[in-house]
Amino acid sequence: MDVDGAVEMIQRAVLTGGWVCAPVLLVSLVVGLLLGMLQTATSIQEPTVNQVPRTVATAITLLFLFPWGLQVVVDFTLQLWHAKP
Repeated sequence: MDVDGAVEMIQRAVLTGGWVCAPVLLVSLVVGLLLGMLQTATSIQEPTVNQVPRTVATAITLLFLFPWGLQVVVDFTLQLWHAKP
């Protein structure tokens, strides 16, 4: 494999990882922002008020998106195995 092929493979791996992680990170971001605004509005400064719902939302997102993410990673891996050297 030449340098261009290796760079392309690494680029595709990073993009695939980004596509798989993005929905989970976006859910965590949105829940965190909403709860942060709620904490600011109510002057509640308890860290668990923000952490627990964000963890639960992230876990639920992972539960529902795991089959899709696994399929994306498996497809990428199969493409790597079947790629010509």
